[in-house]
Amino acid sequence: MDYEQEAAALYALPPAQFTTARDVRIAELKGEKQGALAGRLKLLRRPTVAAWCVNLLAGSRRDELRALVELGPQLADAQRRADPGAIRALSAERRQRVASLVSAATRLAGESFPRRDDPTPFALEPSVVVDLEATLNAAVADAAVAERVLSGRLARGEAYVGFGPLPDDAPLPAERTSSDEAPEGDDRPDTREARRRAAAARSESAVADRAVVAARCERDAVRRSRDVARHARDEAAAVLAEAERRLADAERELSGADRTLQRAEHQRQQSIARLDAAEQALSAVDGPSGRKSSRSAARSS
Repeated sequence: MDYEQEAAALYALPPAQFTTARDVRIAELKGEKQGALAGRLKLLRRPTVAAWCVNLLAGSRRDELRALVELGPQLADAQRRADPGAIRALSAERRQRVASLVSAATRLAGESFPRRDDPTPFALEPSVVVDLEATLNAAVADAAVAERVLSGRLARGEAYVGFGPLPDDAPLPAERTSSDEAPEGDDRPDTREARRRAAAARSESAVADRAVVAARCERDAVRRSRDVARHARDEAAAVLAEAERRLADAERELSGADRTLQRAEHQRQQSIARLDAAEQALSAVDGPSGRKSSRSAARSS
């Protein structure tokens, strides 16, 4: 399997089993001389329960999950066209699909924890459900989140922090009451001044709210960039460490080969010396007439 398949298989396991299974697989890959892949898997982090549930959906309810995220472009188009009917219909479909996927994730998670002696239906913790719903809704609003959700390799929940239009079910600003400002019929100078100051304060507050939202979005974007850079750095470090290990192995093998060559050369020189000594002894016995033929025969052998 390649990296994506290996990671998806690990992230489909319950979080409590993840670390042990990952470490076992890393040891197997090292035994198979796949150190680079083992190094990448070592960087994977244990998923939260909500992220694990999303990974289960990516594996077992992929078509339903894709149908949900495909609502994103449709909702964005309806919001650009300011079509309230389409927005309401698509938002209702989004809520229905999110609820259906949460129920499916609960069933899939329950299958991983069979409880023979407990007749109570399996249920996710409320905080997990909130994180799961937020992640699914973020996948509708943000294409990058949708890609991560569909990968089946999510390690933590997601949240939408973009600048796009608010969904139709977002809370509307509270209506002003008579206590907020003076009646319109009151046209006294001090009343007009109070209205002006109240309007200016509301405008200033709205600007400050938008600035806070923008700052939070920028912070979250920078944080995500930092996380991506950190992951890339760790992955590069793992690849470099594996390359250095292979280089060290190759250097040791080369050193051993050099020593083997030196021993062979030494043995060859000894053999030549013994051959020359044997030829000299033979020449002394055979005399000048047999010297040439003896040397030729010895050399040919």
